[in-house]
Amino acid sequence: MRVGIRICGAGGQGVISAANLLARCAVSKSLYAVQTQSYGPASRGGFSKGEVVVSDERIGYPFVKKPDILVAMLQEAYDRFIDDVKESTLIIIDPDLVKGEGLEVKAKSVAGSIGSRQSANIVMLGAMAPFLRLIEPEDLRRSIRERFSNEINLKCFDAGLEIGKKAGKKLRTKEIECKVEKEKAI
Repeated sequence: MRVGIRICGAGGQGVISAANLLARCAVSKSLYAVQTQSYGPASRGGFSKGEVVVSDERIGYPFVKKPDILVAMLQEAYDRFIDDVKESTLIIIDPDLVKGEGLEVKAKSVAGSIGSRQSANIVMLGAMAPFLRLIEPEDLRRSIRERFSNEINLKCFDAGLEIGKKAGKKLRTKEIECKVEKEKAI
């Protein structure tokens, strides 16, 4: 199974750090992982993108063409990559920063209420964790604990995880309703 994740936003939002953390977590679980990144010339405020491919088999192509998960933390990023998604792509946005379709996670606001607006990327990792399939949320939590010395990042991850779990229940309910409607139509 191969999972492609694209996290995009502005320099300084921790987009590349989040992608790197995800890839390192996958490798620690004896999975195959490739992490690529691109960013503009400005270290803060310029466009930034981190991509991760995680697989239980060797990875032949290291880039994400059509992500399984797209996290957009900047309007420019959303606009640039929304046309690359598949019908099944999980799109996660911060509605305070991005206007568009997707699972809304007020990551910057949540992180700020916990004590560090700079940890919005960690809130987003928590929100996507229930949907990663190959990586368990507890594995990602352990990687965060190993990488960061403060408890704020763990609290941010846990807050995002709760948002993701609640959204997952709603998405599964919606999928079941769609299947029932299709069966009725047949």
